[in-house]
Amino acid sequence: MRSDVPILSYAYGDFSRTTKVLTAMDTGDPGMSVSSDIFDKIVSDAKGEPAAGFYVVDCEVAKSLPDIVLTIGGRKYPQPRNTSWM
Repeated sequence: MRSDVPILSYAYGDFSRTTKVLTAMDTGDPGMSVSSDIFDKIVSDAKGEPAAGFYVVDCEVAKSLPDIVLTIGGRKYPQPRNTSWM
């Protein structure tokens, strides 16, 4: 089931943004969408290397990255780095 969900804020380590962006979430797809500013911050911190439309990240670097926390409807939803976003 796909639905458009309003994300009120993103937090990633000491980086956070308040937003009113709609993101598509689908129970059949483990991926999620984030705004370009938080995506760029994650890629920079992870030292990601582009490869075929994705980014390759060293496993040791990935272990040190903070979780992403989404705020939806006033409730915080931590997204550990070992889930679909990393």
